[in-house]
Amino acid sequence: MIKSCDTGSLPFVGDIEKFLEVATRFDLYPASDSVRFFEKMVIEGFLDKIEAGVDVPNYPQFRDMNEMFLVMMDGVERIKGGYLETKIPSVKLNRSHIPEVMVIKKNSQMIYEKKESFEVKVCVTGPYTLSSLFLHRDNEIFSRLGEIISQIVENSVFSEKHGKVSLVAVDEPVFGLQDDR
Repeated sequence: MIKSCDTGSLPFVGDIEKFLEVATRFDLYPASDSVRFFEKMVIEGFLDKIEAGVDVPNYPQFRDMNEMFLVMMDGVERIKGGYLETKIPSVKLNRSHIPEVMVIKKNSQMIYEKKESFEVKVCVTGPYTLSSLFLHRDNEIFSRLGEIISQIVENSVFSEKHGKVSLVAVDEPVFGLQDDR
């Protein structure tokens, strides 16, 4: 049987500023009303994909795919025109996983009740695409960013009684768009 999956992105309906704010501080205030709002939006988007018939839905991507991973990194600073490495990048403390995926994991029993034994696709922005946003790039930036993305993916994958991540996709949309030796 061939299973269907989706790209992940969905249009957001509601208070996007509130959603984005919580997404970047998700682990800091786990019991707040804002976090419950974030969780509600993620679960509704995920269930919509399941109800539409997607076999392996990607977590709902309401955020900029580049920005969401760059804000998870220490040693990376956004300035006018792009990003700079201020030190060797690393994963920020308490930001080592994708919040949307953790919401799905946390609510797996409730999702399971709507669709038995669900699967999740995790799409991440690849290191080549992320490196293209930096003003100064050396030959190792791809590897440094790749290591961080690898850690985030490793911390986001789960396999439990009610559901599991069954597909990880590395998205490199700038391949073929840049002349980069």
